Amino acid sequence: MAARFSFSPIRLRSVQCYYPSVMTLSVVEGGKTISLYSNNYLHIEFSAANFTPQGKMNPCTMIEGMKARVVYAEVSDKLIAGQILSVELTK
Repeated sequence: MAARFSFSPIRLRSVQCYYPSVMTLSVVEGGKTISLYSNNYLHIEFSAANFTPQGKMNPCTMIEGMKARVVYAEVSDKLIAGQILSVELTK
């Protein structure tokens, strides 16, 4: 699996979480929608680049619409582009 990432911040869309800790989200990069997932969002490295989050960060409810640099590993599944490795949020 090759790691891919967004060079510039991109907007996070369709952020959804499912029991027990599955996360899916989409990003639009270069006019193309990229669907990403994690089987366990607790293992995703979340960070904030240019701000300090208020209180405890809940990615399931707090990152929709935010800009971020996303690192993900490509997968062979044709329905999903990759597995999320890290998300660096920006304001």
